Amino acid sequence: MGENAQMGEGLHEIDDESPEGLYAFLAEREWGDGLPVVAPTQERVGAMLAGLDPDEVLAVLPPRGGSATRRAVAVNAVMAGCPPEVFPVVATAVRALGQQRLNLRGVNATTHPVAPLVIVHGDA
Repeated sequence: MGENAQMGEGLHEIDDESPEGLYAFLAEREWGDGLPVVAPTQERVGAMLAGLDPDEVLAVLPPRGGSATRRAVAVNAVMAGCPPEVFPVVATAVRALGQQRLNLRGVNATTHPVAPLVIVHGDA
């Protein structure tokens, strides 16, 4: 990822609020994977957080030791199209990724094509 991938905290306003405008805004900053994105508005992210502490750290993730706060995970969940009622499952999955016994650093550092995967089926 380029240096533009470092989002940081804070709100960002865009001039063109169309889906195409949002996509272009994200692509210019290398934020995303090229797939369609749902705009992470304050209302949508707020629905995900539902009165919970947005600054709670769910996990510290290797290899760079980044803090996955509930807010950051909620923003990403919204962008991926996750409905709010499923967000507790996503938050739990992120907590699991941060467990030392999983050894995510080892999983990320191997040359073998492996990756953690969580599949959820049915009601959350």
